[in-house]
This record gives sequence, C-alpha cells and structure tokens, in this order.
Amino acid sequence: MAQTGASLIGIDALSVDSTVQETSHAHAALLGADILIVENLTGLHQLKPRTVYQFSFLPLLLAEVDGAPVRAVAWES
Repeated sequence: MAQTGASLIGIDALSVDSTVQETSHAHAALLGADILIVENLTGLHQLKPRTVYQFSFLPLLLAEVDGAPVRAVAWES
C-alpha cells in the first residue's frame, strides 16, 4: 500500500488486523509508513461504482489517545 502513494486506507470492518488472531501487523505496517487508518466505515454500499468521490473524516478532539471516532462524509467530485 505504501508503494501506491496512499496516505489513508478505509475499511468497512472492525480492524485492518485479524480480531481472531489478535495481531497488529497491518496496523504497524500502515502506521509505520505514515498511512492513516479509518476502520468500521458503514454505508459504503451507497457509493456508486466507477464514480470519483472526495472524503472527509472529522474526528472528535480527544486528549491523550491514539484514535477517535469520526464523522465520515463522502461527496461526488
């Protein structure tokens, strides 16, 4: 993923890592390459295929944490 020039990856699952095996390999690799992770997205089925979208992820401002809930929005470019 880092080779593609991506700066963020979004996924409609609980985690980019296995929740069964409790690993953190994907988190370490992505964050180590300065790629942000947005997990547990919903409503992606509402986005039209082959359409270009812009996204914004608006996190809650929380102190002393390494993650936060976000309001995720998408609109057609």
